[in-house]
Amino acid sequence: MPGMVRQIRRLITIIAGALFIVAGVISGFLPFIQGWIFILIGLMLLAKEIPFVHHKLERVKARFPKQADQLHRFEAYCAEQWRRLKSRFAPEPAATTGARKKPNSAP
Repeated sequence: MPGMVRQIRRLITIIAGALFIVAGVISGFLPFIQGWIFILIGLMLLAKEIPFVHHKLERVKARFPKQADQLHRFEAYCAEQWRRLKSRFAPEPAATTGARKKPNSAP
């Protein structure tokens, strides 16, 4: 079962990355939307799952170190926002203080 969940998560990541790249290419022709942002997000998603894309992204980072630093900060920001989002919707752990609530006593 865990292998199946991993495959589904990988497929969703690849589809999302491809959709971001397509949206970036389409929005590249529109004057009010910056398509390169979508392309960058798509490449970051695909780089997690496809070694070829990861290798190419690393080569681009090596060639443009200043932009690579900005990309690294953006990745850290996205990871922090994802962590916050997950913690907001994660179930809270049960309190294990040892104190139990007393049941209401009927008069």
